[in-house]
Amino acid sequence: MEHNCNDENCTHESHEEMVEEEAQFEELVENNAVVLDALIDLLIEKNVISEDMLTAKIEQIATEESSEEEDEDEDEADEEDVDSEAPASN
Repeated sequence: MEHNCNDENCTHESHEEMVEEEAQFEELVENNAVVLDALIDLLIEKNVISEDMLTAKIEQIATEESSEEEDEDEDEADEEDVDSEAPASN
């Protein structure tokens, strides 16, 4: 089957290659989730961290990442404003 990707930077030679790569990626994500769950269970079991501490840390990181994304969005908007205000050169 012909590869029908709209991404100009795509390196896939065929649709099958793209599908296979996506399947491998999904398998990797699932395997990483299993390992992460096992590590968290061990940390809690060994009293290295409590579930409450883990939840608080996750919320803290999510909040920090969210505010960083907002800052990046604001920076991009500011750059666009500067670009639109710049005089056109002839």
